[in-house]
Amino acid sequence: MRIVETVHAPHLVLTPHEHEDPCIVAAIEGWWEERVESRAFTCGPGSFLSKPAGARHGNAYGTEITRAVIVQLTVTRAATWEPSRNVFSDCVYFQSPRTATRLVNFLTHPDDWSAFQLEEEISGIFSLLSGGVRRRRKKFYLRSLERVRDELVDDPISPRCLAELAATCDLSPSAFTHAFRDEFGCPPSMLIRRRRVELAASILRRSARPLSNVALTSGFADQAHMTREFRRIVGTTPGAFRRLAAS
Repeated sequence: MRIVETVHAPHLVLTPHEHEDPCIVAAIEGWWEERVESRAFTCGPGSFLSKPAGARHGNAYGTEITRAVIVQLTVTRAATWEPSRNVFSDCVYFQSPRTATRLVNFLTHPDDWSAFQLEEEISGIFSLLSGGVRRRRKKFYLRSLERVRDELVDDPISPRCLAELAATCDLSPSAFTHAFRDEFGCPPSMLIRRRRVELAASILRRSARPLSNVALTSGFADQAHMTREFRRIVGTTPGAFRRLAAS
């Protein structure tokens, strides 16, 4: 899988052409009209359009600079990876501004968990495009999901791979992410972030260690990374939390 950002000048017109690999285009800024064979799609911020390999299409861009994020799979990968078969059987269009915003955030503000979160997000996009995940009956994977959940709770620091976690439940990454969220109320990456913040908070309450050391011990890339996650989840900075706990 390859993820690239494209930028096009205003009023640019691309004559009909083809790509050898299937792709999903997420519009981030600006807008354009894309004609795929006999159909026309208006792509603007927050829109997603998937195209199968070899789909002939042309683009007419609007009056502003246009930015997009493109997710590409090789033809071989698309043919063998089960979640992608329905996605790339035809053109599919949908709107999801929040998903597009998260994609940009992961790409422009990377940290040690961005790759994992990005993998989750791409799997979610495949699910949206394919009309949802065909889940097996709960009794076949609920116990495995609970084991994964317990493992993440007990050890939120070790590196993880979404595909490997999904394989332990005998689910695709897309089905695993949706099943995990349905059962536990959040995706695996959110559970990991919360547990890391909880671990950092515990250390801050009972020690005077430097914040940089607390960050590394809790599994964060650095102190700035810990501060961002702490503020997002707790609502304050680690330093302010420590002072309040000591008062």
